[in-house]
Amino acid sequence: MKIIYLIAFKLCWLALVYWQYLLMLPVLLYWGFAMLRLHHKARLAVLLLTLCGVLLDSVLVASGWLNFAGNTLLPIWMMVLWACFALMLVQVLADLLRYWWLAALFGAVGGPLAYWGGSVLGGELLYQPVLELSLLLALCWSLLMAVFVHYRFLWSNQHETLRIDAKAAGR
Repeated sequence: MKIIYLIAFKLCWLALVYWQYLLMLPVLLYWGFAMLRLHHKARLAVLLLTLCGVLLDSVLVASGWLNFAGNTLLPIWMMVLWACFALMLVQVLADLLRYWWLAALFGAVGGPLAYWGGSVLGGELLYQPVLELSLLLALCWSLLMAVFVHYRFLWSNQHETLRIDAKAAGR
């Protein structure tokens, strides 16, 4: 099932980066349906991670590091992309990225590559200066992912298993 969630995220990423607002409704419908399938702690985690990502990118836009074709605010399609990414993190990566250093490495490499790929594909992002922005994004994403892994026990399946095992041991 995780591979289906990963493919769904990649399709959402492509739809939002390449077509932005044109395909936002189907992406939002998928996101809403997928959110309904999560338990309440996982939903809260998705919303919190979305907020963290939107705040991070908003600060980078306000400080001039990110530029979305002249927009002074983070575009709505990018906020929806963060919501889809947060959903994928909780659905797919919460159980795969168990170590903070692995998550930090994933963020340091994957974060800048996603922005660069989006700018090349036409996501309105002006990715300049390349080296400095890549290093800043690597730092931000590695910290964000390390924090995510540190707190993943609050909503992951492993947390539920530990709680059930503790109850069984108490009998």
